[in-house]
Amino acid sequence: MSAVRKTYKLFINGAYPRGESGRVSELVRDGVSYWVCNASRKDARDAVAAAQGASGSWASQRQMLRGQILYRAGEMLACRSDIEGGTEGAKRFVWWAGWADKLSSVLSHSNPVSGFSNTTNFESAGVVTALLDAENEEAFTVELCDAIGAALCAGNTIVAVVPVKYAAQALCIAETLSVSDIPAGCVNILTSDQKECAVTVVSHGDVSVIDARAHATWGLSQLDVLEQSEAHMPRVNFNAWERDNHTRASFGFDAKTTWQPLYQ
Repeated sequence: MSAVRKTYKLFINGAYPRGESGRVSELVRDGVSYWVCNASRKDARDAVAAAQGASGSWASQRQMLRGQILYRAGEMLACRSDIEGGTEGAKRFVWWAGWADKLSSVLSHSNPVSGFSNTTNFESAGVVTALLDAENEEAFTVELCDAIGAALCAGNTIVAVVPVKYAAQALCIAETLSVSDIPAGCVNILTSDQKECAVTVVSHGDVSVIDARAHATWGLSQLDVLEQSEAHMPRVNFNAWERDNHTRASFGFDAKTTWQPLYQ
């Protein structure tokens, strides 16, 4: 009788589905074989729908509360000794937690316009899609925590697409988020080695921001990403983010400027 293999599942809307298509990929870690659920186009659409459904309530939460929840996620991840880079990943959650109630205040400003009270404020854009990859397991853990922390800090929700080889790290972080008071749907993680999954999330009309620095992992060029997403004109990034800089979170903000006449 063959040994039962552990299956690394997807993380969609707070649950752990095996994937609509039933497709799996084999992953060998420390000499042991595992099955990794391989997300399909249907799974990608479900993930974006879950993120869109949760975006309104998450964006309306008090900024300080979002920071407290992110801090809680960092505390829980720091307790996980079974994940490479967990300590550094926890620090990233805590770092973003500190920005949650400061980001909009730092960015918003009053504009020097004659005859008007003119102010620019920043609001959450909605759903962020991140195509992620890294050079090793520890770096990937930090990268995924950074992507999630930046999105949630700004009041956005996120769909992260990760390579099959990092399924163990992705599932550990998903399990951590499940016990960190983060509402279902705010974070969705898809493991895939299929181009169709990445294409579906970047072309989805409900996606407002795309972090596509790792587009090549799924066989997409920058032009492919832009062509797939041009119908709904999201904000797209292809450049590396600077560490310890709020730019990654502010990239997920929309600017709203208000003009109020000054009566003499």
